[in-house]
Amino acid sequence: MGLRARSCAPNSARLKILLKIIPIPLDPVIRNKVASWSHRAWSIDFPGDTEQTYLDLYEQSSHNATSLPYVCVAIADDGAVIGTATLVADDELPGFEDLNPWLAAVWVEPEHRSVGVANAMVNHIEEKAAALGYKNLILYTHDQQDWYLRHHWEIIGVGSLAHHAVTVMQKAL
Repeated sequence: MGLRARSCAPNSARLKILLKIIPIPLDPVIRNKVASWSHRAWSIDFPGDTEQTYLDLYEQSSHNATSLPYVCVAIADDGAVIGTATLVADDELPGFEDLNPWLAAVWVEPEHRSVGVANAMVNHIEEKAAALGYKNLILYTHDQQDWYLRHHWEIIGVGSLAHHAVTVMQKAL
């Protein structure tokens, strides 16, 4: 995928960032950085996971471009890795094991939020899922329901993960 300009107008200022969304590179520095973000962000849901858990996922995603898992990263125009998103067959949500595939582990560095990075990555994952033949995409979220609703996702249920409620959502592709 080439560079995409994304912009929005938070705080009345017009911001623009050029992005490249690509499969996670083999570069161990990038993989370690993304694994650190992921472990920090989701250890509340998956306390048994380690950074190595994510590194193993990235290794699996490198073996075949036509199967899951698939992990992508957002690269800013200055070359910095600023976000990640994943497409997985099972996101380990009890009671929803029969649904797939899942948009998972969407993360944007805080200083790059609200300028379209998440939107670009989610669109990329949606396109990847459709290219693999899937008709729907599933996710769960703790607190981003409104964002996903604005992007044409629908609520299909409520689940429980690590003793707290999550909203389960779906989008037709």
